[in-house]
Amino acid sequence: MRSRWVICSLLLVFCSYRSDGQGTALFAQPTLDRGTAVRRLLLDALEASYAHDGAWPAQLSDPSVTYSPPKPQAKPKNEVEQVWIHRRATATVVLHETFEQHRDGVWVGYADGHLEFARTPADLAACKDQLSIAKPENSAGTTQPAAKGSLTLKLLDPDGKPVQGALVGVWACSAMDRRSLAIIQNRRR
Repeated sequence: MRSRWVICSLLLVFCSYRSDGQGTALFAQPTLDRGTAVRRLLLDALEASYAHDGAWPAQLSDPSVTYSPPKPQAKPKNEVEQVWIHRRATATVVLHETFEQHRDGVWVGYADGHLEFARTPADLAACKDQLSIAKPENSAGTTQPAAKGSLTLKLLDPDGKPVQGALVGVWACSAMDRRSLAIIQNRRR
């Protein structure tokens, strides 16, 4: 899926710069290049799993990366099970570099295709421990009341003039079920 590769590429570039307004790189170019290589391995393995009904490859083309393919998931019986399969993927470490080879930190790839950078062995251990937290029993529902009321926005251009015909909307995308829900309907003003 080319779109996932593009999103991961943009995320990697975006995350590599500080928000100090000067565009100072957080990572040296060799570290970014390693991230690109790890991302490519991860996405190749993820694509292979799509092509083989969820079965991940037994091994990767680069033996220097530690690889642990995720356990096969049973087909979900309902929407709740589908949500938890996706949630587990966001917390399942599939591959990572080793600190023996990269003392400055390692790239960590997850079963949903995203990467993180672990600067210390403790950070890597925390990445691997996320799966123990992503369990249905750790996600009790909330009892907070729904928000009520209305909001009026006046959109202005840089000169302070109202923007004619602007579409305004707020959307929430739940990573659990990947459905976008309209919170405030789009309206023309």
